[in-house]
Amino acid sequence: MAIPIWITAAGTIAEIDEGVAYSLTLSAIDAGGGTLTFSVHAGSLPSGLTLSTSGIISGIPNEVAERTEKTFVVRVSNNKKIADRTF
Repeated sequence: MAIPIWITAAGTIAEIDEGVAYSLTLSAIDAGGGTLTFSVHAGSLPSGLTLSTSGIISGIPNEVAERTEKTFVVRVSNNKKIADRTF
C-alpha cells in the first residue's frame, strides 16, 4: 500500500470571517484506491470549526477579540501509511 498523496497545498488555506458558515474540503488520493481518513494531528482548528474524517473543515468560527492565526497539522491515513500536511 502506497503513502497517501496530498492534493491540497500546504500553507495558508483561507482567511475566515467569524460568525459566517465556512466549509473547505481537503483533498488527497490513495494510488491503491483505499479509503482515506483525515484527522487533526497537531495544533487545533479555529474555535467553532471541526474536521470530518472525510476531510471537510466546516462550522461557524467563533468571535475573537483580535485577528488570529492558527497553525495545525492534518494527517491523512489509508490504515497502513500516513502523510501529514501543515496549514
